[in-house]
Formats: sequence, structure tokens, C-alpha cells
Amino acid sequence: MEEQGHMKTIIELFDSEQLNNIALHLFFHEARIVYIGSKNVMTKRRIRALSRFFESRGCSWTPEFIEVERYDIPGIISAAESVLTGDPECLLDITGGDEPTLVAMGILSERHRIPLVQVNLRSGSLYQVFGSPVNLPMLVPMTVSQLALLYGGCLIRSDDTELATTELLRDDVRGLWRLCQYDRGFLNRAAAQLNLMADYTNELNVDTRGSGFQMTESARSVIKKLNRAGYLKMLYCGVEGLRFTYRSKEIKKLLNKGGMTLEVLTRIAAEDSGVFTDVRQGVVLDWDGVIETQYPVETRNEADVILLRGMTPIFISCKSGSVKREALYELEVVAERFGGKYAEKVLICSHLSGTTAANASLRRRAKDMGITLIENVCSMSLEELSKELSKLR
Repeated sequence: MEEQGHMKTIIELFDSEQLNNIALHLFFHEARIVYIGSKNVMTKRRIRALSRFFESRGCSWTPEFIEVERYDIPGIISAAESVLTGDPECLLDITGGDEPTLVAMGILSERHRIPLVQVNLRSGSLYQVFGSPVNLPMLVPMTVSQLALLYGGCLIRSDDTELATTELLRDDVRGLWRLCQYDRGFLNRAAAQLNLMADYTNELNVDTRGSGFQMTESARSVIKKLNRAGYLKMLYCGVEGLRFTYRSKEIKKLLNKGGMTLEVLTRIAAEDSGVFTDVRQGVVLDWDGVIETQYPVETRNEADVILLRGMTPIFISCKSGSVKREALYELEVVAERFGGKYAEKVLICSHLSGTTAANASLRRRAKDMGITLIENVCSMSLEELSKELSKLR
């Protein structure tokens, strides 16, 4: 068997789970792929998504698709042999497929002495099942954007492009999080008060003087606290109202959404762990991959943080305030749509503020849904959160 650089063709058994269809490609990314599958599984939507995925990977080849009858084992073998005729140096992948196609590949492998391989997506390991030794290469990981394409959607935008990780951002997030550690609800209250002043905001400047805006004592307290911490610069605070300026556009973005600081903290903690191959935060995903302009009514989902650990997608919901059951269902929907059965689901919360019984019920429901709960992050440092995230697989 030739080495990775000279590997020409992979015969794949088309599977309803898209990650199974591209697992071996992540190792042998230069080899063309020929898919064999039945019509009810190898749908036009899945074929189109795969084609877009490979295009995004910069592949110089185009995937091929051979349709067979599901229970016609001789027909499946014949289809695979037609591929072997053009390229005897093939690799048979049995990561996906159903019973008839797996039986067919076993017969084909024995008949032609073709190596069989399988990928364990949970561990990211590649195993040779049968045949002469194959040079097993290193994985070339995909991105979150490519993951969205694979499942027929697309990544529209993400907040990490506007809030790139810098030492200044890291220090600001740490500082804001310390405020939350002393007062768990502070950042949510701050966002609520600052959003009330949206009509009096011009870029980084806020001026409510002479507007008739009713300033509550709570709002004054929030603004003064942020001023003392250096995130705002107070220019006037008196009977006529308030005038202040945000220190930077990044600070404004962090403060105007209550959960943004926890999202960015989680992203930085994931980056610091060094175990994830891609980290995106504040992600907006389109379900069908077609951005409507004339009639912009389409199904979209938001994910606070999406991580990739090798081939495993991890979807994280961040809650800095109260946590309701609906948050679990929202997380499940987006994870299953864009990660299938291999998706890991995580809910990170500053604390559970319900009654003892309500909190216990939420924990049970999360466990039943396969959702990992990381609680009380208000008491964690950035390093401690990074360590918790590194345990996710």
C-alpha cells in the first residue's frame, strides 16, 4: 500500500451521519473519495453538503457517488470493483455504512486483499482492521465553519472576529469577571441599564443630559462602579443626567450584553487549554446554507461557544443569570443539527439560582439529555475553567 502522499482513492460507505463520511478524509486529505450508498441514505441534500465541505477544504478532486440497492450485496461488490479497476491501490473505510455494505466490504477486502480501516471519532484514532500495513498519517483537523457546511448550513458570523484575544482583552475580561465574582448579578444589571441608554449613545459616547431620561439610583450605582474600575470615563453626573464614554469598542460590546463576558472568558479558557483544534464564540449558524437577501426570513441558531477537539464538536451554552429548562432544549437543537450523534453538549453557568428542588430537577434533566453541567464558574479562575474544559471529549 502506498503512503499518504501517493494514496489515490478511498472507497467510503455512505452513512446518514455526516461525520462518518469525512472521518478518513481528515487523515488522507489528498486522496479522492468514492461513496457507495443507497438512495434513501445518500440524499441530494447530504451530497450537496459534502461537496461544499470538500470545496472549502481546497480539495483538487471532486467526490464521486455510486448509488446501489441497500440489500444487493453482489451489486455493492460490483460497484466497488468498478472503482478498483481504475485504481487497484484503494483503501476501504468501514467507519460508516450499514450491515449489507459492511458485509460486502468484508468480501471485497478478502477477495482483492484490500486494506480495511476504521476511524474512532470519539478518540480521533485511526485503526487498520485488515490487510497489509498502511502508513497511518496524522489528522488534519477541520474548522467550525467547515463543520457547519458539512451539515448543510453555514457560519454567518461570530463575535470572536470583533473581539480577538489580546493581552488587553484578557485583562479586561478577568477584571469584569472579578466584578461578577463579588456580585453575581452585576454584569446583567449593567447590561440592562446601559441598553436603556441606547437612544442617547453615539459610538462610544453616552449623554442623557436634557433628554428627560429618568436615571435610577441603581443605574447611577452601576455607572459609578464601572467608572471606578476604569471601563467607563464619567464626564458628568448630576441633576441633568449622565455623560460618560466607554473606554473602547471592545468594552462597550462586553458590557452591553450581560452574558458576553462569560462567553469570552470561556473562549479564552478553551484557547489556553491547548487541546482544541478550533474555538469560535458568539456563532450565528444558518440551517440551509443559503443566505436570503430578498426575503430574509430563514432559520438560524446561535451558539455561545463551539469547540472542536479533533473530530468531536462541542457546543457550549453560557448562562451568567438564571438557568431555565428551555436553555437545555435550545442547546440540544443546535448541537444535534450541526454535530449529529457525536456532538458534546455543555452548559456553563455562574450559578443555579432556583430552589433546591428546581436545581436538582434541572441537573437530572441535563443528565438525561447528555448535557454536561459546569456550575459555579463565578468561583473559578480563568485557569480553573480552562482545566475543566480540557476534560471535555
